[in-house]
Amino acid sequence: MKRKLNYTKEEIINAARKSNGILSNMATILGVTYVTARRYLDKYTEARDIFNTERIKLRGKAESLLAEKLNSGTFDLKTISYVLAHIKPYHDYYDDIEDFSNVSDEELEEYEQIERNNL
Repeated sequence: MKRKLNYTKEEIINAARKSNGILSNMATILGVTYVTARRYLDKYTEARDIFNTERIKLRGKAESLLAEKLNSGTFDLKTISYVLAHIKPYHDYYDDIEDFSNVSDEELEEYEQIERNNL
């Protein structure tokens, strides 16, 4: 099957809506490269707004799942910090979140102990 060369604005908007706010998903849906998908979002403001809304929804879902994990007593700071540091909406309200995914387990245990003592 040949790849389509031109997409309508509506097709771009539908791909943005189905992408969950992940550009590589949008590119796959359209059968284009990451760069081309980015260009479509630059070209169509409405599609970009929908894409950003989907990204914010994804962030909210991730936060809800992380909150459930925290509430259940399984506190995994590495996973939580990684997700919060890397799944960001374009309107980034989370600039100050630290990424602990590359921190040694010993350093992480020290940090968690400090945090528990501050509660």
